[in-house]
Amino acid sequence: MRLKRIGLAGGVMLALVASLTGTPPATAKCMSAGNTFVNLPGVDAPLSGETYLLVARGDVEPNGIRASQAGAPVAIEVTREAGGPEYKVLRVSWRGLSPGVLTLEAQPAKKKPYFGTVSTTLNLRADWKSVSARDLRSIRWVGSPKSEVSQWTCSHSQVQLFPLGVKAFAYRVTFNTGDGPRTQIFPPNIYRFFGDDDHKPILPLGHVSCFGETFAHPTAQTFDIEALALDGTVITSAHGIDITRPRSPMIR
Repeated sequence: MRLKRIGLAGGVMLALVASLTGTPPATAKCMSAGNTFVNLPGVDAPLSGETYLLVARGDVEPNGIRASQAGAPVAIEVTREAGGPEYKVLRVSWRGLSPGVLTLEAQPAKKKPYFGTVSTTLNLRADWKSVSARDLRSIRWVGSPKSEVSQWTCSHSQVQLFPLGVKAFAYRVTFNTGDGPRTQIFPPNIYRFFGDDDHKPILPLGHVSCFGETFAHPTAQTFDIEALALDGTVITSAHGIDITRPRSPMIR
């Protein structure tokens, strides 16, 4: 066996290629996106706040999310939010809980070995504070995009990668289309769907290898973006950012 290095949304993916047995590269295994909470496990959070569950496989009903502190159930509110063409979004909010570790668990609607339970923890603190938007006024926090166009045996990338200079647990993007604004929640990085948290914040717009389309508004020419805090407030925002699609790759 040998490893084939594949470009994926500004990073590297390793695909196993059975070269010693003469198996064609078309049988290389493609990574699969999974369900995930958008926050990093163990992050500090307020006593009243919110996070998001991103559902890329199967479905999770609002009543399929359970919350507990020190083993005892606590009350949460779960509502559906706007996701992308490849994933659904559930907003999970809590109000007036006690300091300590909050555990969230999401059970898929249909029990299948591939669609397992996912969980996260948040360290609720009475002294939690968000980043002040006043400290960010001079920051041009949405960088110039980088086009990535690549292809391999079972997928391809055709995507604009916007580096984000303000760290947030999630981002709300509003696409300005001819039919009005269309809003969507994004994680800090597409790698969150693949169980990897060690990447800088990047907004990918287009088709990402082994994932699919990140948004479904081909007529949109610009977008607005908000960096979200765990208390539900907006840290900072940027408006009227141009969208340009990179050229199509040659798929063989």
